[in-house]
Amino acid sequence: MENLSKWFYYLATGISILIALFYFFNFFYNLFDPYKKTSEAMIFLAGSIIMGCGFYLSYRFGFVPEQFWIAVGILFGTFVLSVIWIFIGLFFFNGPIHWQ
Repeated sequence: MENLSKWFYYLATGISILIALFYFFNFFYNLFDPYKKTSEAMIFLAGSIIMGCGFYLSYRFGFVPEQFWIAVGILFGTFVLSVIWIFIGLFFFNGPIHWQ
């Protein structure tokens, strides 16, 4: 059972790193594109910071004491929190939606 929990932890960490990198590079893409709003860039930066805090918490409370299921739960929770933050931010804090 311990090997299974380690496997899920490393899988969840890899997927979370890819998602955090996507948010972080999307921040730079939206920041330097003149046709995108700066608020979109800040929303994606906040999403990547949330994922980064999730990495820290999962390492601190899950990996070090070898409670890998707790670490997987923390990573999943921060993923859900970052997705909710980005959806709320893009739909409500980004200004009016302009249909073309």
